[in-house]
Amino acid sequence: MIIGQRLRRLRELKEMSQGDIENKTGMLRCYISRVENGHTVPSLETLERFAAALNVAVYELFFDADSQPALDQLTPRPTLKEVEDHALAAPDRAFLRKLEGLVTSLRDPDRRLLLALADRMAESHQ
Repeated sequence: MIIGQRLRRLRELKEMSQGDIENKTGMLRCYISRVENGHTVPSLETLERFAAALNVAVYELFFDADSQPALDQLTPRPTLKEVEDHALAAPDRAFLRKLEGLVTSLRDPDRRLLLALADRMAESHQ
């Protein structure tokens, strides 16, 4: 369903006029009409304003109650450690873990010095 059609449907279900949405959001009624008729694609910030005016969560602007995805069926995101383990060879992983332990134990001035040195080395290899 196109977002404009969904916004109009939700507004009508809540028995609200475009003027009511205008009063609650501060958006002009002509802009609301353009969004509902598919002439303008609203930004995320604008969608948040619509959702607040309609008293719904932002995700409800995209899904009907019947077609809402089951959250338990979504693929879980990998953790940073899983991404690192998959992307790096074993010797590199071991080196980075050891380096992480050493860097976190440094005092702030020493850490800044080390990072400045690393920046200079990176610049010289470009």
